Amino acid sequence: MNILYLSHCAPDLPDKGEKIRVHHFLKRLSKRHRVHLACLCRNLDETKRTQSLDWGLASVYTEVLSPKAALARAAVRYALGRSLAVEYFNSSQMSRYLAAAPWRGEIDAVLVYSAAMAGYADVEVPLVLDLCDLDSEKWFEYDRLRRLPLLYGIEGRRLRRFERSACERAKATILMTENEASLVREAIPGARIEIIANGVDFGYWQPAAAADGPPSIAFVGQLDYFPNSDGAEWFAREVFPAMRAGWPELEFVIAGRNPGRQVNELASLPGVRVIASPADVRPILAAATAVVAPLRLARGLQNKVLEALAMGKRVLTTPQVARTFGGVLPRGVDVCEGPEQWLAACKAAPFEPQPEIREALRQVYDWDAAANRLISIMENAKPLTSM
Repeated sequence: MNILYLSHCAPDLPDKGEKIRVHHFLKRLSKRHRVHLACLCRNLDETKRTQSLDWGLASVYTEVLSPKAALARAAVRYALGRSLAVEYFNSSQMSRYLAAAPWRGEIDAVLVYSAAMAGYADVEVPLVLDLCDLDSEKWFEYDRLRRLPLLYGIEGRRLRRFERSACERAKATILMTENEASLVREAIPGARIEIIANGVDFGYWQPAAAADGPPSIAFVGQLDYFPNSDGAEWFAREVFPAMRAGWPELEFVIAGRNPGRQVNELASLPGVRVIASPADVRPILAAATAVVAPLRLARGLQNKVLEALAMGKRVLTTPQVARTFGGVLPRGVDVCEGPEQWLAACKAAPFEPQPEIREALRQVYDWDAAANRLISIMENAKPLTSM
């Protein structure tokens, strides 16, 4: 079967939330079928690594997307009534490449990662949309938490129209969780919905002994992503001071790429440390008494939660993150609201990794099982005349 895989991000390394899924799915899909990849990269290093993947891909097209140029282009088109998120990833260069590709007529089905890439897919070819989550809902939530609510509300409505069109056209729309599927069923009744959660790389995220040090709680994430920076700042200013009053030795460690000024300033607060772009977050997680995911805005599936659980750590989180798992929370997750609950859960967390947390997670979040489900969906999307 010939598949065109369109991705808004590079699959080179599973080192960022959005890249984890395409990395693992593409690696497994290419073992079973002939896959042509077309993706957008953030820099030349991503391009080089993607072009060097040894997964037997039929062809690889990469294009470096300049954030400044893409945002400027999207802003102009937003003023003309289009979706900012969609136009950010709209490249005429990629469109020309796909239109002229010599294998274009051989494609049996197109797999699109994120709604914004659906515009590249040939309308004559069956489409499978790996939506993951309903991104327009995030913009509506930004409307509540951020300044310029009018801008976010308008973008939410525009993106929702685009998502509706893509979902209604797709043979299957894939979501990460039942929570996201419920949102899509309500917003886009015509969508044909499938649910495939992410897996976890259990070989990489293994329990480890911690070095000696003061008791700590850790938050790890991409720190230039608003839900993460907002959660870190809210927790450091509104929750952690009360926790530290009840446990004076406790530290709050914030670690991740690209912390902005507001996140870096948190390091001036008593007991708070900010570690920018650590080479490896696993020692930070291993050293923590517990891991926190203090997000006030959460969509899709929180890989940071799964990775900490795979290391056998307890994860303390908000009701907003808990809702993304639907009615069944993974073992080892504690939902906290007031500072007293956060502190009590932290004090109750065993310092040593808990094997039962890791093993319970392994039963549900498996990349091979997830990829097999995706492969089945792709094979069912293939026209009968092509079999």
